[in-house]
Amino acid sequence: MKKPKTRKQKEFLKNLATGDTTRQAAIKAGYAPSSANHAAKFVTDNYRAYVEKAMQDKGITFEFLMEQLHGCLNATKITGYLNNKVKGTEKVSDEFIETPDYYVRIKAIDISLKLQGAYPAEKRELSGLGGGPMDVKITYAN
Repeated sequence: MKKPKTRKQKEFLKNLATGDTTRQAAIKAGYAPSSANHAAKFVTDNYRAYVEKAMQDKGITFEFLMEQLHGCLNATKITGYLNNKVKGTEKVSDEFIETPDYYVRIKAIDISLKLQGAYPAEKRELSGLGGGPMDVKITYAN
């Protein structure tokens, strides 16, 4: 099993773990935007087994991730307190006002959809200078 060797490869994997797309992760790691897609494919293809083993060693299994994701779909946050009482010099409360945490819920839905492949692949349109057609010349080596 290969381990990432360069600083860029390690940074790419860290960025990917924070939720960046493969292209974003590659650019943040220092790869040129023009080669980000190629670099991302190379690193993910060559180090997939390393990442999977590292996650398993930490107890991050697919089942664990799905359980955590399911919990996020029902996330709530505390937005206020009821029955404030003074205890010594501090105010304390025995009841909280909980409301749905829509930011966390939407993020969980987004991750779920990505995992299921529900989003189309990123498409890029290329154009020449001024938005016109590109001139492409291919030279073959002998």
